[in-house]
Amino acid sequence: MPPTPISRADATGWSRLTDVIMPVTIVGAILVFVVPVPPVVLDLLLAANLTLAVLVLLTTLTIRTPQEFSVFPTLLLTTTLTRLVLNVATTRLILTKGGTDGLDAAGGVIREFGEFVARDQVMVGAIIFGILVVIQFVVITKGATRISEVAARFMLDGLPGRQMAIDADLHAGLIDQHEAHRRRDTVYRQADFFGAMDGAGKFVRGDAVAGVIIIAINIGAGLFLGMFNHGMPLGEAINVYTKLTIGDGLVSQIPAFLISLAAGLIVTRSSSETDLGKDVVRQLFGHRSVLATSAAFLGLLALTPLPKLPLLALAGALGGAAFLMGNQSAEATESDDSGTDEPAEAAPAAEHATDRMEDLLHVDPLELEIGYRLIALADPTRGGDLLDRLRTVRHRVARDLGLIVPQVRIRDEIGLGPHEYRLKIRGTVVGQGIAYVGRLLAVPPAGLVARPDGRDGVEPVTGQPAVWIHADGREVAELAGCRILEASAALAGHFGEIVLGHADELMTREQTGRLLERARATAPALVDEVVPGLLRAGELQRVLQNLLRERVSIRDLETILETVAVHAGRVKDIDLLTEHVRCGLARRITEQYKGTDGRLRVVSLSRLLDDRLAAAGGQPDTRPAAILGAEAARSVVRAVAQAVGPLIEASLPPIVLGSAEARPVLKDLTRADLPRLVVLSQREIPRDTPVETLGIVDEEESSVLAAISTAVTVN
Repeated sequence: MPPTPISRADATGWSRLTDVIMPVTIVGAILVFVVPVPPVVLDLLLAANLTLAVLVLLTTLTIRTPQEFSVFPTLLLTTTLTRLVLNVATTRLILTKGGTDGLDAAGGVIREFGEFVARDQVMVGAIIFGILVVIQFVVITKGATRISEVAARFMLDGLPGRQMAIDADLHAGLIDQHEAHRRRDTVYRQADFFGAMDGAGKFVRGDAVAGVIIIAINIGAGLFLGMFNHGMPLGEAINVYTKLTIGDGLVSQIPAFLISLAAGLIVTRSSSETDLGKDVVRQLFGHRSVLATSAAFLGLLALTPLPKLPLLALAGALGGAAFLMGNQSAEATESDDSGTDEPAEAAPAAEHATDRMEDLLHVDPLELEIGYRLIALADPTRGGDLLDRLRTVRHRVARDLGLIVPQVRIRDEIGLGPHEYRLKIRGTVVGQGIAYVGRLLAVPPAGLVARPDGRDGVEPVTGQPAVWIHADGREVAELAGCRILEASAALAGHFGEIVLGHADELMTREQTGRLLERARATAPALVDEVVPGLLRAGELQRVLQNLLRERVSIRDLETILETVAVHAGRVKDIDLLTEHVRCGLARRITEQYKGTDGRLRVVSLSRLLDDRLAAAGGQPDTRPAAILGAEAARSVVRAVAQAVGPLIEASLPPIVLGSAEARPVLKDLTRADLPRLVVLSQREIPRDTPVETLGIVDEEESSVLAAISTAVTVN
């Protein structure tokens, strides 16, 4: 029979009821302090207090993780307050009505507890009650408090390591942003929980102390009031007030004992897939040899004068359990061996195998493979900061280029040398190098004769010769003018250069869609006009790729779309459309290459060379190198390299200025040999930007016709 659905009205009513439970409980507890409670009502409250303690204990036994009972610290404080309030109420009734109503003064619950334990022997009841108090105060409460303190300290001490481990998994591509956020939230909630438990444990200990003091007050004050105010004989006063005190103490200490036990269980509970009962049975009785040995021990113990029946009964039970476990293991082994007999059981394994094969088909956008000696760089627990540096590079690229760099999956590759690393984009190697953990990369300045001692290396970004030196040689190298890089910094720098050099490959159709969705939030009409109004998403992607290929930022996507909207109606060639977009981004493009004085220093193409390159670019679907000829193309590259050489030596950006028609042709010719060369067109220079021409590129003379001004060397 299907369950009856809960109506919206019922659900709303239940929600309102749960909202007022805690406020009503707190307010009611405060009222009990000042309002006398009838014995009948007190019986109900005492029974409810005991029931709540049992519920709390059973809940701690069934939860899988402490966070499933995250309200426990607050509930612990609430139950402590409730017990103290009930102690005040029972003490008031015992002292005011004990002399007249006798054992019925504080209600039936306290009377029956006192009668059941003490019977006619008050001393026996007092001893039993004292034992319970000692167990509660010395063992349970003290242990739970100490466990809470230690758990809170270790949780807070391990919080940074757990956060770094989550960041490491995120940067390695093992988890996504949503999973990382969930794990961080879990870590924070764990820290809050154990921190709250540390403070709540003090309430448990204080509650136990208050219970002992209240018991002493009940007995002492009760005897005094009974004998002097009510004229009771000493024996009768002892019988009445001692039994009432024992009953009151048991009614309050048993729930306190259960709550303290629950506190100890929940702070010692580790995360598991099952509840505590199943874990205990599985782990305690899960080893056949342990059960058989225990059965043999009990059998030998039965040979002594000890009672034989209980020992032999337990030995038989443990031996039978060990025998049954042995049979189950044998059946499981036979079932595993006969694979054809159980096709239904083989299906899940085949399904998982298929899943693993499908995982092998996945290609990561970015991969970093490292040798085993470099693992320490990517391990935060061993002081490695490579993950943080890679994250910084990704953020910098997003800020400078407007490209969201995918997460980097880091793998230790057994096929690499111990100090080697390899960078891949979509499974293809695009860069590799060598780094030494514990050493520093010293990059000597130009003209340095006495190089530092160490292993030869290369600065991965600029390609300059460098030296891997020991850490104790850092000061000497710095005094010699060397630039010092840590191993992780050198590797992260190489990664950043690879990303910048292959940014166009990372601009996928999916990335384009995300950028458009982000732009749609601020300029929806513009986005709809361009895509799909004027261009398809793939055509816009090609425009963005062309810009990124020359390291032009696409962060100002709105300006790019505005320019496309103006020209896309009459310009269908994507490369030509890209040139128009570059003109729209002229100020942003030139700004990054200006000197400190605001001037743009360039070398310009000669008129003849500019015309030849422009003519070569005027023929569509034909590579410029094929039109110019291989030898002429190489001559152009040599002339450009010779012209920008002094700029590079003077630490100026290598910029060549030409016409808008010649610019893309020259960039295409020099892309492979001079990847860092910046080629600008005259249309891309804002009118208010001063330009200083430091040289002329002439392919026929293959030399710089205008001398580099002496100001270059000075700057």
